[in-house]
Amino acid sequence: MDDCDIEDALFSDISELSELQYSGSEYVPSDSVTSESEDEVTEDEDETINTTALLSSVSNCVNTVNSLGASIQNYGQANDNRPGPSHTISPASNESTVDNANDVGIQNNGRPNTNEPEPSRSTSPAVDEATGSDNWSDCTLTERDFPFTGEEGLMYDFDRSDPMTVYRQFFTDEVLQLIVTETNRNARNYLSSHEVRRRSLMRNWLDCDEIEIMKFFGIILIMGICPLPQLRLYWSKNKLFENEVIKKTMKRDRFEAILKCLHFSNNEEVAETEPRLAKIKKIVDMLNKNFQSVMKPGENIVIDETIVHWRGRLHFRQYNPNKTHKYGIKVYKLCSGEAYTYNCKMYAGTNDITGNEGHAQKIILLLASDLLLQGRTIFADNFYNSVPLAEFLLHKRTYLCGTLRADRVNNPKELVKKNIKRGEVSALQNERGVKVILWKDKRRVLMISTRAEDQGILKDTGRKNSKGQPILKPSAVLAYNGAKKGVDVPDQLSSYYTPLRKTIRWYMKVAFELLLGTCVVNSLVVYNHGKPKKDHMDMLGFRLALISKMIASPVTNRIQTPALRAPDGEVRRRPLLTHKLSQREGPARTSRKRCLPCYSELADRLGTSKARKKARKVTTFCNDCPNSPSMCILCFNSKHK
Repeated sequence: MDDCDIEDALFSDISELSELQYSGSEYVPSDSVTSESEDEVTEDEDETINTTALLSSVSNCVNTVNSLGASIQNYGQANDNRPGPSHTISPASNESTVDNANDVGIQNNGRPNTNEPEPSRSTSPAVDEATGSDNWSDCTLTERDFPFTGEEGLMYDFDRSDPMTVYRQFFTDEVLQLIVTETNRNARNYLSSHEVRRRSLMRNWLDCDEIEIMKFFGIILIMGICPLPQLRLYWSKNKLFENEVIKKTMKRDRFEAILKCLHFSNNEEVAETEPRLAKIKKIVDMLNKNFQSVMKPGENIVIDETIVHWRGRLHFRQYNPNKTHKYGIKVYKLCSGEAYTYNCKMYAGTNDITGNEGHAQKIILLLASDLLLQGRTIFADNFYNSVPLAEFLLHKRTYLCGTLRADRVNNPKELVKKNIKRGEVSALQNERGVKVILWKDKRRVLMISTRAEDQGILKDTGRKNSKGQPILKPSAVLAYNGAKKGVDVPDQLSSYYTPLRKTIRWYMKVAFELLLGTCVVNSLVVYNHGKPKKDHMDMLGFRLALISKMIASPVTNRIQTPALRAPDGEVRRRPLLTHKLSQREGPARTSRKRCLPCYSELADRLGTSKARKKARKVTTFCNDCPNSPSMCILCFNSKHK
């Protein structure tokens, strides 16, 4: 059967895909499987997800994810007679080994538990019968059918000698303007719907601009390097806590006001897809676009999930006992071998566009949609991998390698149940070129691979154990361990000097993780790309370089005056007025207050307790200064002369 016949068999009747649903890792006819909703915290029970309706308003790659996933089973049925790999070479001999199977990185102990139930992994007898005729035989050494033909490296030239210039390739003007616009909009909505008290942070709000937001994020980065238990301690006069750089960059009340109003979306817009992610979706899409436009991954890419720590109440909060942070928000990532994050996707539970049956396969097809057909190799763990997925990716000229669960449908039963001794390896290959490899060290490790070089033989790692014996492993294990650092290293670098703090707004934590974690790590990777190792910059030095540029932004001529609420609800600034000393109404006995400049000067010299006693009390104040401070005539003339 030639390629044209394969395409015809795969895409001849797309309308039939709506009659299929996932069971385990494959599609089967809907009348043979009864699906049950697993979402206990939403009102989506008893609803069947219409894939076309869910994906109609997103990009073309997302629109086709479910169709691609459904085509896995159709492809398997259309290619029962496809010949095996060509260019057969005599296989090499097997060798014995003693090593630690923990190097594989993933244990076959089942998927992690979650607060939001994940897609079902049950198998179906109908699926087993439909695909049980695959013939498995011994592996043979072959050559690759298709080489790597995709682009890799930087997509355009720019000045990479300045860390701030590299960082602004991701934190672009478009992202910055979105934050400024939505933050100001959120502040206006708050002022129009709340009664602002006299001592409220919002009483003197005025719209922020790009420079002020950049300084705000610079302060957040400083707080990640110099953590303190409370935010207000950074502005403390106690020498043990105070930070002069932060105090000179922004006043405490202004910082807290921006933090209170910081926002990334318009609350009045109705989300057409994934409403749970509406508060963060726009900025995530912008950052993904920037990630993909700056740098392309090479031949090897890795897909895995990471957890943004979160212990609050949330519908799609996940629980994974195998992670450092057991509770949190799951984010799927596609990374290159250089630890560059190319694409990411937040998981929003069963109403996610990739939710319900076949979730793991949909994630791979969504994240790698624009990297297929180019001869790349996808490395993934046993949460994602299956024989039908490997066959479908082969049809898309993409290889797959990773760990495999023993209970997957279509696994070779004779190999899964086979008893082997420590140090032994066994492998089988089906007619379509998918290889399943069983290796035992301290425990059994099951691998799946479509790479031509992966066989049932052991290779020398170049290291020796405590007995002086060479450490031998299958080539699939060696390749998988080397590729997994593409996800593990970014997570590790992002955890260094993290600015994340406890908050009741989950989207704030995700946004900070992306803007000040993932973006910074990607910037560091791009900055060090192509340079000798001696010239590489570490994470601390890179963050310090960013901070120096962020907080050194020029000061704009902004009038620090209270915000007024116009009749239409908009916030506007007061016009520039000549400062005038005014008299407070009422009897002097109750209206007298300490002169603020006098009190501040005495407090610096004598302390606050003596300043309260010695500062003169007056009934006059400057109505055009922020907060209308009380002032004596001498201080007023000194400040406004």
